[in-house]
Parts: sequence; C-alpha cells; structure tokens
Amino acid sequence: MKNPSSTYIANEIDQTRQPVEIYHFWRDGGDDVYYTDGDVSFTYNGNTYSPVPITRGKTLYDTSLSVSKLEMQISIEEDPIPSYLSHNPVEVIWIQVDKLFRDQSPAEGSCIFLGQIRLVNIQGLLAKISCVGFEFFLKQQIPKWVYGPTCNHSLFDDNCGIDNSSSGGYKISATLSAVSSDGLELTSTDFGESGLDEGFFTNGEVVFNEYHRMIVEHTGTKVKIRYAIPDLEASDTIDAYAGCDGSIETCRDKFDNVDNFGGHSYIPLDNPATWD
Repeated sequence: MKNPSSTYIANEIDQTRQPVEIYHFWRDGGDDVYYTDGDVSFTYNGNTYSPVPITRGKTLYDTSLSVSKLEMQISIEEDPIPSYLSHNPVEVIWIQVDKLFRDQSPAEGSCIFLGQIRLVNIQGLLAKISCVGFEFFLKQQIPKWVYGPTCNHSLFDDNCGIDNSSSGGYKISATLSAVSSDGLELTSTDFGESGLDEGFFTNGEVVFNEYHRMIVEHTGTKVKIRYAIPDLEASDTIDAYAGCDGSIETCRDKFDNVDNFGGHSYIPLDNPATWD
C-alpha cells in the first residue's frame, strides 16, 4: 500500500470535493466484481466499476490494533452475495475498498480496507456483510488442511482436478417445467435423465445468469436450492452441477478420482487420549 501523493492529500482536505469509494470482490477461481458507491460507472486501473446501492461502517480495530473489521450492506441480488451463499464456508471471498477522486488525472486510489468476508446475514432483500482484515488471514495456522476422513478440496478446483467446463458428465443444462411459489424447488425432466442417480446434484449448485445457488436436495426430477433466484420462471434454462459430500466412497464411485482425494479416510476417529 503506497503513501498518498501531495496531490491526493490536497484533494482530501478540500471540503468542496467529495471522493467516491470503490469495492473489488474476488475469490480464487471466480470472476472479479467491481462496484462503486458513486452515481455513474467509471474505469480505474483498467477495471470498470458499476454503481450499486452499497454502504459501509467504520473500519474497526481490536485492542492490539491488529485485526481490522468492516460492516457493509448491499442487496442480496448483487454479486458476490449469491456466490458467497453458494460456496460458503469452503471458499474465501476477498474484498478491497479504496477511496479516490474521479476527476483527478491520473486517478489515484487510497486503500482503506483489505480483507475477506466472514459472515453474511440476510434481512429481507438486504445482506449485511461482516468482514475481517488481511491480518486475520495472516494469523491462521498453516497448513490449513484438516486431518479427517473428508476431502479438503473443493469440487472442481485445481486440487480436485475434475473438469466441469462442458455439458455432460458433471454438468447439465436443464429446461425447467416448474418453479415453486417460494422459488426453492425446481422441476425438470433433465434432473431425472438416465444415468443420474438419486441425489446426484445434492451439494452441487444451480447457475442462472450471474446467480449461483447451492442445491440442498435432489430427488428424481426435482432439486431444492438454498435461496431463491430472482425472476427465475418455468421454461428458463439453468446449468446444474454435480455435488460431493467429501467422502472417499463418493470420490471413488461417483467421480473415479481417488488419486486426488484430499482427505484421510482411515484416520482413527476414536482418540485414546480421551478414554476414561
């Protein structure tokens, strides 16, 4: 993080000028999202920031002045909220907040927060986001793998190695015949086609336009998703991806991918140190 220039500082203290803030969200293997709390889109460092209703509180620090915290509010229809709800808590979503003056040439930003999303609370159509600073990440124990019977990889990530880039196999395009009134149950004959076992899509995800939703249950021609997708209707076509429960049996029988299994399936679960 560089020190602001004298030009930036002069703009900062000019009370007649109002800076805007820009928000950059990203996760490993996912698309970057760029927002601003300003009233128009603009380009900074080659990236276009789109205006959305987004607000934040003050950056807070603990008593040792180490881990920063930030509270934000944004519509649940705006990414990365759908992505977070779909992938949490497996994947980390990062956020950087900068402040800048759009009419400064060249534009110069000052970073005021860098961290990751820790919690999202949904209240109606509003998402309240709790973030922790980069210092929190630095304090995590390394390695971060858990020695247990379930896989440490995320399905389809680089460590897993399974390809989901094309239709067929672990991804299908399904045309919906019905959507329940609450938007949580989707029906399509494609979900029950030959070769798809009961529960094939459980723990997977549905993707429609920019929306990602976790599949919590797959039964026959129906899937249930965790949160509704806005404006999704019968006759729409969605992409559905297979799910994984992290067990070595599923890795072997469903994905034939034991060579890349990231768990410890034979680790003892009964700790003799705790015996009476």
